[in-house]
Amino acid sequence: MFRIALRTLKWGTLAAALLVAGVWAGGRKTTCFAFKRVGNSEVFVWPAPGGVMICHQTPMNPGLAEFCDFGGYPNGAKRIWLPSVKEKSPSVRFIDIPYWLPILLFASISGGLFWRD
Repeated sequence: MFRIALRTLKWGTLAAALLVAGVWAGGRKTTCFAFKRVGNSEVFVWPAPGGVMICHQTPMNPGLAEFCDFGGYPNGAKRIWLPSVKEKSPSVRFIDIPYWLPILLFASISGGLFWRD
């Protein structure tokens, strides 16, 4: 049973690394996704060249909520190379995640499991 779980993890992480690499290579732009979280906070996910920008907004007063404008970059045009966390205000935080980071994570897990097998 343990061996089956390791094989599933090995091939699953390889597939995840290839999927993220395919999204990066495809360079497709999609629309902004928004979803509510507990406590009246919102999370916006926006694809950008080289990575994904995430805006976490926790309005203190729902009527005075700020909008995540992604640092003034139209359509997420900023190229992302390094992971970063920036605060625009006490209620708005930006997180940049480059595509190479999850690829490296998934590929290293998969490579380690292939080597162990």
